[in-house]
Amino acid sequence: MQRSSSHANVRDAKIGLAMKGGRLDVARAKVVSGPGAAMGNKAVSLPSLFPAPNATGHVGYPTTEKSVKRTPSQLLLEKQEFRMVSSMLAKPKITGFQDLARFSNHTTSVVPVDQPLFSVHPPVVAFVEFEGLQTYETTVTLRNQDTVARRVKVCPPDSPFFELLPGTRVAKGGTIATTDVSRDKVAPGMDVAYVVRFKPDARIDYSYDLKVVTEREEFSVPIRASGGSALLDFPDVIDFGEECTVGHQCERTVLVRNVGDRASKLLCRAEEPFSIEVPDGFLEEGASCQVSIFFTPPRAERYECDLHIKYGEMEAVATLRGQACNAEVSLSHSLLLIEDDTYVGLESQGVVTIRNDSDVPIDFSWRLFCSTMEEAQHRLALHQQLKTEEMDELLYMQQANFSEDEESDSGSDGERRRLRSERKVTKLLGRKYDSIMKAVEEDDPMLFRDAIFKIEPLCGRLWPHTQVTCACCFLPKDALVYCATAYLSAVGQEDRAPLVLKGLGIGPKATFSYDELDVGNVFVESAHRYEVQLLNQGDIEVDFRLVHREGKFAPRFKFTPDHGTIAVGGQCEIVVDFKPKELGPFHEVFEWALQGSATAVTLAFRGTSVRPKFEFDVDKINFGTVSFGFLNSRMLTLTNTSEVPCYYTLTVKGDEAPPSNEFEIIPSRGTLLPNCAQRIQVDFISNTEKKYDTRLSVDLEGVGKEPPQRSRIQPPELLSIPMFAQCAVPTVSFEPHGCLNYGDVFIRYPFHQSLYLHNTSVLPAKFIVETQEDKSKAEFEPDQWVGTVPPCASHVITVTLTAHTAGDALGPFGKSQNRVWDRPKNQRDPPNCFSGWAPVPQGSKLPKSCMYPLTTLYLLPAHETKH
Repeated sequence: MQRSSSHANVRDAKIGLAMKGGRLDVARAKVVSGPGAAMGNKAVSLPSLFPAPNATGHVGYPTTEKSVKRTPSQLLLEKQEFRMVSSMLAKPKITGFQDLARFSNHTTSVVPVDQPLFSVHPPVVAFVEFEGLQTYETTVTLRNQDTVARRVKVCPPDSPFFELLPGTRVAKGGTIATTDVSRDKVAPGMDVAYVVRFKPDARIDYSYDLKVVTEREEFSVPIRASGGSALLDFPDVIDFGEECTVGHQCERTVLVRNVGDRASKLLCRAEEPFSIEVPDGFLEEGASCQVSIFFTPPRAERYECDLHIKYGEMEAVATLRGQACNAEVSLSHSLLLIEDDTYVGLESQGVVTIRNDSDVPIDFSWRLFCSTMEEAQHRLALHQQLKTEEMDELLYMQQANFSEDEESDSGSDGERRRLRSERKVTKLLGRKYDSIMKAVEEDDPMLFRDAIFKIEPLCGRLWPHTQVTCACCFLPKDALVYCATAYLSAVGQEDRAPLVLKGLGIGPKATFSYDELDVGNVFVESAHRYEVQLLNQGDIEVDFRLVHREGKFAPRFKFTPDHGTIAVGGQCEIVVDFKPKELGPFHEVFEWALQGSATAVTLAFRGTSVRPKFEFDVDKINFGTVSFGFLNSRMLTLTNTSEVPCYYTLTVKGDEAPPSNEFEIIPSRGTLLPNCAQRIQVDFISNTEKKYDTRLSVDLEGVGKEPPQRSRIQPPELLSIPMFAQCAVPTVSFEPHGCLNYGDVFIRYPFHQSLYLHNTSVLPAKFIVETQEDKSKAEFEPDQWVGTVPPCASHVITVTLTAHTAGDALGPFGKSQNRVWDRPKNQRDPPNCFSGWAPVPQGSKLPKSCMYPLTTLYLLPAHETKH
């Protein structure tokens, strides 16, 4: 092969690859100095010889080749000696077949079908140690392996970095000529040459497949250009062993060396539970660094994943594997029973031992929940609750601000102020609740907490083959059986170990000197006092308090004191005052609560409330027949025959309340000492004409009568005696009958007339003369305004008349409580005559203080006497 004249200033370079002695041999190629002028538009640089799976911006391998994961050692070896190229492309790769009968008369060939008719030398066109913006050339030779002449065609490359030029041959006469291989057949065993020109843009890797077509098949010749790259020496497999502890961080440190000829950035990534301390870095040419890989398995199982190592334009995949197992961590108890019964307010302790029999240090903590899933659910519930509270508070503040703004003004300025206020409130509340949520999420480790049980320490570190003792404190608040569960979360254990804590709280012990007191028969309204001692029989102070009780007789008991504190070994004297106001048997049980005790002590009282005994010295009171409006009195004696003082009340059944009452008892109430008597006066003034049949009753203050809302049935009185009376109206007549006639009188001169009242009955009568209302014409005045008429007797009233004006003088006077007179209603009666009197209707009730008309007196016309 001779050098073409058009190729000036050519220098040698290592370009071709050939197999010699089982290894790749680098061939010589011509290098044209200076940048290639025919570069045209710069296309994207071709990918690396071993491109990354996700490499972009480069043209990759032909679509017929598949991307394969390579370990770091494979990638290093292939890059150093082109093992991949020599192994995969040692023979030209046939990409298709053609009908041999269409292009040649020789339809048979001695070349096997799995081999091309033309052999390629070198089988891989390779360019190494090149620089950017330079031009490099090499020759590719195709030899006919058949026994007959065959045609061959090489398709020009469509890449801006590669060109195909026709080969040259030495003609007869020693001249160098270019052979047109497209028309000439290649004789058996003869060669045809082509020149491949390479114009790199930069010192990077390039790749292209040159297409060759023969009469029988199509095959490709690979063109590879390696511009040099970083090569990392990294282990293919990193095994953490078979005894990695669950939750414990295992570490492996590997040394990474850059054995290539370029510096590169190192990027490592792995999936959980594996992690890398420094996932990215930079390695100079020939430099090395240490990479720490961590393995933290969450469960006891085998793990294996890929470690992706990316540097330069290449990516290798190493294998990470490890087997996790549970650490030998054990609890001395799964149930811790506080054997010593603990008094309320005091503290007892139990111990539990955590033992670490593994070879790694273990971090432990006592948790409230049995798994991380439950902790996450609890945090989620807290977040939802906080969100709800935030919305409620925001709504409340917005409503408050809206009501305030409505009171101020509703213009555009007010609307802007409302919007600014709402934004400010929303921002403040958001900041507040974000801080609370952050504290719940990050600051709260969900450690064990309980109001009764405490564990110390709650967390710590346990070194290999050691143990730690945790103290469990029991502080009961009431006399109950308490139970709680704490969960031991230990690094190295897949599941949390439960510890059940159980203890019995003992409350204060106290008792009364007697549980029940039978007081027997007690008189109603009598005061009684009892004493009882409350004894402290425990080893702690007793805080006692009386529990309020509703009952018929419960309010009648009074305890002094009703609360207090009793020291250890002491006692408290309680005074009980009892004063019953109801009648009947009773059984009242009073509960006394002891602070810290689930049971109360009781104190009961049993007995019967009975009436006191009274006696009157008479069996009945009979007033007989009484006159209307007259006072009648009777005397009797009331004796207290019981052994207790009594507060009595005397009442008359059916009598009205003052001032409309007809009976008056003196005294109506009082206190009678045991075996003492009291004189009682009963006054009776009748204001109704009827027969009286009633009773005088003795009651006690607050006893014998229930409030209307509590009882509709009135209990029988303590003592009563009957009272009888008959009210009658006396008969009274007047003389003169009908009217007093003064005849002719003088002005301002008194004239006298006498009026006789005759009482013809056996009852006394009472009269009252009413005052004159109209005194303008005449004025009269009796000598007695009020008086009585004894039975079967008469009474005289002198009436003095004084006239003030001339003319007829006419006027009434007089009232009585016994009978009533009025003016005549019969128009036929003379207008100046007295028409008689009419009795009060039977059964009428008239107050004794009222005045009623007695008669109407008409004065006849008086003539004025002239002087």
